[in-house]
Amino acid sequence: MRWLLVSLFASLATLASSTLKDCGAGTSKFTLLDQGFSPDPPAVGDNTTLWFYYQIPDSVNINDGTAEYKITLNGIPFPASTDPLCTQVTCPLTTGIYNLSSSSIWEGGVTGKIASRISWYDTDKTLLLCSELTLRV
Repeated sequence: MRWLLVSLFASLATLASSTLKDCGAGTSKFTLLDQGFSPDPPAVGDNTTLWFYYQIPDSVNINDGTAEYKITLNGIPFPASTDPLCTQVTCPLTTGIYNLSSSSIWEGGVTGKIASRISWYDTDKTLLLCSELTLRV
């Protein structure tokens, strides 16, 4: 499903503005250290990468969970998707700093506001990580 996010982003026209934020700050088990685009801003025809770095604290081991993906275009939601976390990242997730990225060619065609949220949960439904992206094109 994370490829769906990049594919949707790849269908955009000219990027006017973007905001990436840690929507789990202070409430998630993991710490989102940094996130962004490369190149920033993306341009039509570019191979664009959406990336983020996160840290898992000491004594936290994740062997299973869920990854939830939500996307809206101009406030209209697409159907949310939930996948097993370990199909999206390599498990077990243990103490350390990790990076995750996904790349796609940036193409033209969509205008308006796109909002997406990636949320990871453990098997007890405790929030592990949350990344929110808002784009205006």
